[in-house]
Amino acid sequence: MDREAGTVFLWTSKNKEPRTFPLRDAEGRLNEVGELIEKRWTMRAYEAANGPALSRFVFHVAGHRVWNLHHVWPKAAAAANLPGRLFHDYRRTAVRDLVRAGVPQAVAMSITGHKTDSVFRRYNITSDADKVEAVARLALASYRASRPAGGVNVVEMARGWTQVGHKGSETSPEASEKSRNVKLFW
Repeated sequence: MDREAGTVFLWTSKNKEPRTFPLRDAEGRLNEVGELIEKRWTMRAYEAANGPALSRFVFHVAGHRVWNLHHVWPKAAAAANLPGRLFHDYRRTAVRDLVRAGVPQAVAMSITGHKTDSVFRRYNITSDADKVEAVARLALASYRASRPAGGVNVVEMARGWTQVGHKGSETSPEASEKSRNVKLFW
């Protein structure tokens, strides 16, 4: 770890290739992981056989480097009120979050350590909520494309869809026009 540069060097990983991870944002402020690392840095004290000591490792057990997460992970997950969570679940979560945040795939893959597009895509699990959001975005884009120059009044669109979307509601010619445009995409 290079605290001054704000990076962690991951010297080993699942794909057997080392990589770095940033601990600071573009303005030099600590990101979430950086804040966690700094908090752990202050917690390096432990009780050695000959008295108090300070570990050179950020994550340690009695001053010794944590080599295998399988031994410490269940206890850490329980302490974080996340019992039963697997460490590997967070790699999948990271992929989903990076993709949803609009991070370019090549950059996301360099962070998560994926070598191939196919494996990266397997980690990017699509949910029903993702599909609902995609259809809503398509509807909004289609509606915007059908409007004359000057923009879209999204509130008006939602009201129009609600008014014409219920059976038995009376509709004006204007509402019928909205109905034809909106129902195709909703």
